[in-house]
Amino acid sequence: MRASIRLKLTCLLVILMVITIVGTTLVSNVVLPGYFERNMENSLANTFKNIHVMIENAGDDIDLREVVMSVSTSSHDAHIVIVDSEKRQNNVYTNINQQGRMIDSMLLLANLWLHQESFDDDSGETLDNSYYVVQQNHDNRLNADYYDLTGSVDDRYYVVIRRSVSFVKESAKAAEEVFMLVGLVATIIGSIAMMIVATSFATPIHNMAAIAKKMQDLDFDAKVTVKGNDEIAALGTAMNDLSERLEHTISELKSANAELSEDIEKKEQIDEMRKEFLSHVSHELKTPIALIQGYAEGLKENVSDDPESREFYCEVIMDEANKMNTMVKKLLSLNELEFGNNRLDIQRFDIVNLAGNIIQSSEILMQNFKGKVTMSQTEPIYVWADEYMISEVFTNYLTNALNHVLPDGEIRIDFIQSEKEVRVQVFNTGEHIPEEDIDKVWVKFYKVDKARTREYGGSGIGLSIVSATMEAHNKDYGVENVEGGVSFYFCLDTDISC
Repeated sequence: MRASIRLKLTCLLVILMVITIVGTTLVSNVVLPGYFERNMENSLANTFKNIHVMIENAGDDIDLREVVMSVSTSSHDAHIVIVDSEKRQNNVYTNINQQGRMIDSMLLLANLWLHQESFDDDSGETLDNSYYVVQQNHDNRLNADYYDLTGSVDDRYYVVIRRSVSFVKESAKAAEEVFMLVGLVATIIGSIAMMIVATSFATPIHNMAAIAKKMQDLDFDAKVTVKGNDEIAALGTAMNDLSERLEHTISELKSANAELSEDIEKKEQIDEMRKEFLSHVSHELKTPIALIQGYAEGLKENVSDDPESREFYCEVIMDEANKMNTMVKKLLSLNELEFGNNRLDIQRFDIVNLAGNIIQSSEILMQNFKGKVTMSQTEPIYVWADEYMISEVFTNYLTNALNHVLPDGEIRIDFIQSEKEVRVQVFNTGEHIPEEDIDKVWVKFYKVDKARTREYGGSGIGLSIVSATMEAHNKDYGVENVEGGVSFYFCLDTDISC
């Protein structure tokens, strides 16, 4: 674009100037000769008129020599001859050499004028009592062309004024050369000036094209530098306004698209979770429902009249119903966490005291556990978190440890403090979790040992609740196989600025 505009403007100027020069040259060849010819004739006539005036004003005291010298001063290139027809001797007054062929030729013209042989009555000009004729003649003696004015003043003084035709031609040629030189210089200077001017126009347009390309690539940071208040500046301002509006509009579209994508993703996630939820629930409830149905039918059919057997049937039904109730509550709690509907109630509390209270309230679960439960910390450690949700996390860790600890093993609660957080670890002696399963324990309904889980009534949801809770707190958690057993852990902030 830049080169195109510059070349077009420059070429246009050059063409116009060349046309001007050619036209001027043609005009000068036609017009200048005529102009110089008319100017020559007017100059000869003016010289004759000056002579006429000087003779008329001088009267009888006329000094023709002084007249010739005076007129020669204003007409340097004119040859002047004045003949006093009434004076018998020394009657010729001139500004040229009287011994040359030029004077002879001019005296011949005067003599012809005297005898009325060289002019036409209709070709001359009358001035009071004077008369003159201007003619272009070829002098064979001198082999040259001249403009000759021949005339008379008061029918006594005969005047011949001669100027060379070659002077006119040389003047016209000189003028033509000057025209050519001036035209050439003007063309060069004009081309350079037009290149500069075209560049000044093309540069901002080129910059606008580059910025438009960036806008096409959705890059709206670059702006047109606006200078002045002309049309190009107005275009730059319009482009800047367009860039800002496009950026704003595209930002809104991106935000809307992001929200739409998020809504679609959330909907797909909800659909997937619903399918997964129904699949898992139907799978998990299949066994307890079958047990309840079987024992209920047994009671109805009076399979056993033994009161103890009927009581056993009822206990199994109640136990399975209780398990289903617990599992459904946990699933509802987990769904609230995963969907973000359960808002955190962050408050400051003593995590050591919370752990101690949960251990104390879980004594009924430890009736068959012959080992020991220890805590490494008794002094308060204050943390910032949702106390109820953290109690669920600790309860799940403790319950998991009780379900997997060796009969005479150990459960140890450790509190490891750092600068701004505390790491709570629940260790139990027992078998290691297989490496291929260690990252899957947080998945809903996933069970490493399904037979053992069924034995103590586990649903595979507790650790999923832990995962969702800690994700909501944006804190670290995990499980490790350590020497002698397994250690589950989670971290909490001790500094509110974290």
